[in-house]
Amino acid sequence: MGKNLKSIHLSPRRLRLATGTVLLLYVLTHLSNHALGLWSLAAAEAGRQVFTAFWRNPVVTVVFYGSLLLHFGLALSALVERRSLVMSPTELLRIVLGFLIPFLLAGHFSQTRLVHELYAVDDTYRRNVSLMWFNDYSLWQMTLLTVAWTHGCLGIHFAFRHRAEYRRLQSAFVVAATVLAVLAA
Repeated sequence: MGKNLKSIHLSPRRLRLATGTVLLLYVLTHLSNHALGLWSLAAAEAGRQVFTAFWRNPVVTVVFYGSLLLHFGLALSALVERRSLVMSPTELLRIVLGFLIPFLLAGHFSQTRLVHELYAVDDTYRRNVSLMWFNDYSLWQMTLLTVAWTHGCLGIHFAFRHRAEYRRLQSAFVVAATVLAVLAA
């Protein structure tokens, strides 16, 4: 048994990939839900019911917020431990975008999850779209969407770029990621 545990070493890099995967799944399902709004507000709202039933489940909530905090801490630690700040422009972009996310997310979080938890406000699509468009908040939301999605996609790229299967599917991945972001916007 001890031998098996040694083979499951969770390095900071693997933990960062695992927590990043949780966060990327959240963003993927969130953007997919937004894309349902192209069909109708009712479709987006029905999708939101499924989305919130899953992501607001107490166990999933702990995994999600734990991943958020651990991913941020691991990224900060990796940056501090670097021997050199020399990096490719793409890697620099990924890092900058990652550190922007918490600041961009604060307003969205407070208008949705926080008001739901503290004041039992039902954060429906109708409410959120009204807040976004009538309070001139749409540019902020589009920036958050672009920054979070680009950071996650770059994270996948850096994690798998050396694998032949990823390189073979990379173009399809880029097209699918771009289409989802455009549909969600």
